Amino acid sequence: MQTTIVKTFRRNVSTIRKNFEIKMQTTSEFYCAYCGEPNVTFVDLSAGGQQSYIEDCQVCCRPNILYLRVDEETLDIEIDTEYEG
Repeated sequence: MQTTIVKTFRRNVSTIRKNFEIKMQTTSEFYCAYCGEPNVTFVDLSAGGQQSYIEDCQVCCRPNILYLRVDEETLDIEIDTEYEG
């Protein structure tokens, strides 16, 4: 009986952890500062409400500085881009 309870508990914790990780990770679209083409980027919501990093355009391969703002209530994401260099 005790073994069954432990297995069930571990399975439930694993499911909760996976669901939490899925909710903390999402994607968003930005437009390249060089060529204007749309790109998709991975956003880690657990990194905070304001983030910045450099990501290469998936079309022209030039580096873009991304400035992300995440609304903590709605989880809406806004991204501004700028030329890197």
